[in-house]
Amino acid sequence: PASTPGQPAAASPIPARGTPDVVASPGPSGGARRHTPSSGVTVSDVASPSVPSLDADLRTKAEFSYNYELEAIVKSWIADTLNEDCFGETESFGEALRSGVILCRVVNKITPGTIAKINDSGIAFMQMENIANYLKGSVTLGLSRQDNFETPDLYKEKNLTLVLEQIYRLAQHVEKTGTFPHVPPIGKPKSQSMWARTLVENDDDLMVEEDFVLQGEHHAMLKWMNGVLHKAGKTEETVEDFRVLRSGLRILQLLEALTGGSVGGYERQPETLWHSMQNASQVFRFLSSQFFEKVPGCNRQNVLCGQSEQIYLLLQYIREKYDHDLYFKTELKDLIVRGERPGHGGDADGEWMEFAMQMADGDL
Repeated sequence: PASTPGQPAAASPIPARGTPDVVASPGPSGGARRHTPSSGVTVSDVASPSVPSLDADLRTKAEFSYNYELEAIVKSWIADTLNEDCFGETESFGEALRSGVILCRVVNKITPGTIAKINDSGIAFMQMENIANYLKGSVTLGLSRQDNFETPDLYKEKNLTLVLEQIYRLAQHVEKTGTFPHVPPIGKPKSQSMWARTLVENDDDLMVEEDFVLQGEHHAMLKWMNGVLHKAGKTEETVEDFRVLRSGLRILQLLEALTGGSVGGYERQPETLWHSMQNASQVFRFLSSQFFEKVPGCNRQNVLCGQSEQIYLLLQYIREKYDHDLYFKTELKDLIVRGERPGHGGDADGEWMEFAMQMADGDL
């Protein structure tokens, strides 16, 4: 299903009287924003679409079509085939395979010499050449060309679902031929992708059963989030459970309150599972656009399924990025642990230590 984009307010080309250095121009989401040439600062002017665009809807569908269970199976198969752990803890699936080196090694492990040369260079066109050689090697091993993905699907991460499915089909093909006994069999996923599940399951069916008990740090995180939302006038409700956040609405409102601007179009009255999927996707798109990295320990599907521990990690990430008070306290405590006084260095006297600890703990 696709939402109808809202109609953003038109930006006036005429500067306001008394502010000749302020010129209105279209913002990144279609709304207006103000440029102040003298200061070089861009200020969001919160005239953004109230609902996601058609392009955002298509991206949401693609994002929820990704099967994380299948990813784990494929990663395990690659590691077993090469007899080594190829995936670092901080690297995503796409990042680990992006150079094409690992995939080329897999093909050569199945049939040595299939790919004559594997480029170890970090140069883009050489990495893309590796990917192209892997795809040719897959066909040489008997996989249909129609099962292959396009190079940008992996290199630019345009469609990692196709990449995942292609590797899985290759592994299945190799297993079925029975001519490669040295290649381990690949497992089978027990569940469909989240997108496929939403077509046949109810909203509550997606909720993950968990034995999660709120601890002190969890209560503190919820208290912080509620404080930010209440202060910004986003809601008068008090969130007491991370699972309540699965619609994505409160998280997006939290981001708006912390940034003081728009986070893009989203469903402000989520009533369906699709609305929750749109909002969850928008949370991660916005964070990715701000910090150019993936959120560690949580993904959009964790949010949709109401997984408390992962949602807590998401909020922790957001707080570390936007809560300046927390940053100050963390840095201050670090100075105290090292026994340094800001601007002076060396040992701190007892009076300073006591004063600094009270500030860091929020007593002053």
